[in-house]
Amino acid sequence: MRSYLIFTLILISTTLNAQKLEVDTFYYNQDGKRLYPGQPYEKYAVVKRDRQRRIEGYFSLFDKSGVLQEVTDYHKGAKNGIHYKFNQQGFAEQVGFYEDDKPTGIWVKYFGKDRFAQILNFKNGIEVPYNIEFEEEVKNPYEPLAQGKNPFAFDSTMIDTPASFYGGVGGWVVYLQKNLAYPKEAAKYRLQGDVLVEFTILKTGELVAPFVLYSPNEYFTREALRVLSKSPKWQPAMQNNRKVHSKFRERIRFSLR
Repeated sequence: MRSYLIFTLILISTTLNAQKLEVDTFYYNQDGKRLYPGQPYEKYAVVKRDRQRRIEGYFSLFDKSGVLQEVTDYHKGAKNGIHYKFNQQGFAEQVGFYEDDKPTGIWVKYFGKDRFAQILNFKNGIEVPYNIEFEEEVKNPYEPLAQGKNPFAFDSTMIDTPASFYGGVGGWVVYLQKNLAYPKEAAKYRLQGDVLVEFTILKTGELVAPFVLYSPNEYFTREALRVLSKSPKWQPAMQNNRKVHSKFRERIRFSLR
C-alpha cells in the first residue's frame, strides 16, 4: 500500500489533536542518531508530544527529501500499535505491531509489491519459529478494479473461494460488537464514520498487514487497527484446491446510537 495514504492520516490526526498535543520535529543522521536543531541531517520525524513530553500518536519518519520512510504508533511514549516501513517507491517493506515497545504477533516483510520475503512471529518481544513458505505472491482480487468507483469491486476470477471469517458475515459482526471500543475522544465530540481497511489473510488463516484506505480521524484509525490486530484466524482463500494468501477488504463502522 502506498505511503501517501498513511500520510493523509497523519495530517488528519495532527489537526484533530492540535488542541492537546504539541507538534514537534526531530532530526537524525544517516545512522539514526538524534541531532540538535540546525545540525546537518539526513532524516527527520514529525511527532506529537503530550504535556509530559511523551510521544503520542503516529511517529512519522521522512528522509531529507520528504519521502515517508516509517510510521509507528506511540502511546504514552512507548511503541504501542502499528508499524510501517516503506521503500522509496512508497510501498510497504515491513508491517507489524508493537506492544509496550516490543514487537508482537506476526510481522511481514515484502520483496517488491505484494510478494512476501519473510514472515516473522514474535511473543513477548522474542522471535519464535513460524513455518511458512517465503516469497509467495499475495492474491489481490481487488487490484484489477482498484481504479473503479466502487472500492469493494471484486474480480472473482482471481481466486476460487475468498477468505472468510469463521461464522461468516454474522460471525464477523459479533466479533466487532464484542471487541470494538468506541474511542472516548470520538464519543466526546460526537464523531461518527466508516473506516475502510484492507489486510492479508495468510494461507494459515492469520490476519496480517492491515492498511487503512480511508478513515475520518485518527481515533477510528487506531481502534480499527487495534481490533484487527486481535482478530482470530480466518478461513483462508482457495485457488485450484489449495490454500493461498489473499487480500481482503472490509468496512468498520463507528456509529453512536
